Amino acid sequence: MNRREFLSGCSKVFVGGMLISNDFLKIDMSSSSLKGFIVSDAHFGWEGAVQPSVSTQIEMIRRIRARFPDLDLLIDTGDAHHGGDQATDADKGDWTDVILGGCPHLPFYYVTGNHEVTGTGRGFEPEWTANILGSVSCRPYYSFDLCGIHFISMPELVRAVYINEETIRWVKLDLELNKDKTTILLSHNNLLETTSRDVPGYRGVINTDEIMALLAPYPNAVAWMHGHNHDYDILEKHDRLYVSNGRIGGFDPSNGKHGLGGIYFEIDDKQLKVAPYSAEFNCFVGDLEEPIKTHIMKINNSSYNPKAPAAHSYGTGAAADGQRVSVMHHTAASTGNTKLFFGGLEGDVLNDDSQVKYHAVRNPDRPDGGHWQLMGCSVSGGAGVYEWTDPGLKLLPTNEVRTMHCPHRGHHQYTYYRLNPNKQYKFILDIDAEVGGQKAKLDFFVHNKSGQELASIDGPEWVLQGGPETIEHEIDFPSLEHETTIYTDIQSDEEINVSARVNFSNLQNSVQINDFIIAFSDPGGSVTQNPALIIGSEQYEYNGTLAANETASIDISSVSQSRRVYQAQCQGNKRFVWLIRQAGCDWQVRNAPVADKGDYLEVGPMRNRFQAEPYIIIAPFVKTTEPYANRLYNVEKAKVYPINRNNAKLKLNIDELVDSSKPSRIEVISPKKPENVTGATGWKFRNGLLAITANQGQEIEIEYS
Repeated sequence: MNRREFLSGCSKVFVGGMLISNDFLKIDMSSSSLKGFIVSDAHFGWEGAVQPSVSTQIEMIRRIRARFPDLDLLIDTGDAHHGGDQATDADKGDWTDVILGGCPHLPFYYVTGNHEVTGTGRGFEPEWTANILGSVSCRPYYSFDLCGIHFISMPELVRAVYINEETIRWVKLDLELNKDKTTILLSHNNLLETTSRDVPGYRGVINTDEIMALLAPYPNAVAWMHGHNHDYDILEKHDRLYVSNGRIGGFDPSNGKHGLGGIYFEIDDKQLKVAPYSAEFNCFVGDLEEPIKTHIMKINNSSYNPKAPAAHSYGTGAAADGQRVSVMHHTAASTGNTKLFFGGLEGDVLNDDSQVKYHAVRNPDRPDGGHWQLMGCSVSGGAGVYEWTDPGLKLLPTNEVRTMHCPHRGHHQYTYYRLNPNKQYKFILDIDAEVGGQKAKLDFFVHNKSGQELASIDGPEWVLQGGPETIEHEIDFPSLEHETTIYTDIQSDEEINVSARVNFSNLQNSVQINDFIIAFSDPGGSVTQNPALIIGSEQYEYNGTLAANETASIDISSVSQSRRVYQAQCQGNKRFVWLIRQAGCDWQVRNAPVADKGDYLEVGPMRNRFQAEPYIIIAPFVKTTEPYANRLYNVEKAKVYPINRNNAKLKLNIDELVDSSKPSRIEVISPKKPENVTGATGWKFRNGLLAITANQGQEIEIEYS
């Protein structure tokens, strides 16, 4: 049965082709715990024999909603679609409809998976595309608060088994700022030795020791919950729960035992409860006589507070002097304040794993030697062309040319390292050639995030002398003033990526590589000095030195635009971390950004256009029995006047349509029938859902007695 046949054969309430129940009316206003559900690994687009049909996945979400009607949030921990850059817009649209749109009345959060961000990309920047897909504001790492509980998105952005340095730096600042809050970390991959499914080079974060050291000072970090394994696993270790979130699609390691589903969790002032749930079998996995039972862990000093305001935090852990980034806002806040935090850094190295500390091999028993992976760079030639010397690597003798890319080939075109074209940088190579005569040719490249080469910089070729040697070259970075980027047009989202390539030839003897560095050419010190962030026409700065792990905070103006460009400025080592926390959030807007104008929300323009019938979702952070506009179909831009903003009536202005030849459809969750609806082309009310049709330019008012 295909998706259309499945839907047409059902008699439930329909919203935009999605089968839903009216569970949005079953609101428990007296709940004494935060209730959430996590799905993972939907893998839309995979053609494997055990991949469920889209209609089956729709049914699984329906069952989850029916079984847990009073959820506070829904989370997806990655692999939304399959095939990375081979995924179609239809695959992304199915995920948008079924998962992101499956619980439209709840806050929803998405953590990127390896299939979204670690492919080579071909014509698109994978992280930016993933952010569009999941309505992520800034970088794929971020955090949020609900009912006093803190959640952190901590994805693997460079390799499936590696959490990169900018993510770690940002999360460290976030952890320090929230050390009084019970915290749950969300990732796509597991930490080593916390699951039964460690697979070298593919499952298990290779820098697990670094992550464990990061978390050690924070006993409030009570759980690490992840996808990628497609099965359930719960381990209590280090006074923390490690949870594998199952599968809502993809391959099935349980061979049919567990079925499709996810993790139901509850957290209150005393404990965290985690319960694997099989939607396919309509029961908890523990009821299937499997060893994976519901697990309850006591929590000391839980920060659970049902009255605590929701909050959202975003930023970057690798802000370089002059760097610009565009931020799309998806949360609106009626109360609370907005704070900017600066974090200091040491050193001026801009690239990941420059000393080659990490190396992984996937499938080493394959005839070709398996897939060899370095985290901060790559070496051409496949398996066995180098030896990992822990740290560092040794290029082995060959008659071929060996090419090193920093970052690794594929990512160098689309994602890393984002830098400012108006600065100067340097390349440093620390090597040891026991016998000289080898040649090393340096080139630098600049790409936009679409993978288009904007400039290439022809560097020198060195003949190695033999013995320890440090090669250094300064790069005169082109201005790119004739290219449309975020640096020449503030309305552009086109960031730029800088990469280095070294071709080694005449390799009659081996070459040991100890360090492979991209850095600023003229740092003014080893630590952060005078960090500043320019937001629109306002500049926020801290005057002084910030050593590593030192922080500073500044109150800033609240978010009043749907998109803003943030520019970093810094002296000293020209590097710092910044984090903005928006408190008092009351509405989340998905598929389009939102500007908070006080009494109304300015929504749009449409951002996620992967669906066949594009729509915007507006969901409350705080459970409410008041009516609110929930879905806006075919709406490019609108103004929404919610009742909770001291408006006497629920009002909507339909400013612009995606397709002006068709009317918009607006769905309002409404516990009671309205007394009157004016300004609409038509409206119907049924089972708590008010359906309105309207044309461009119409102003709709919904009155209740």
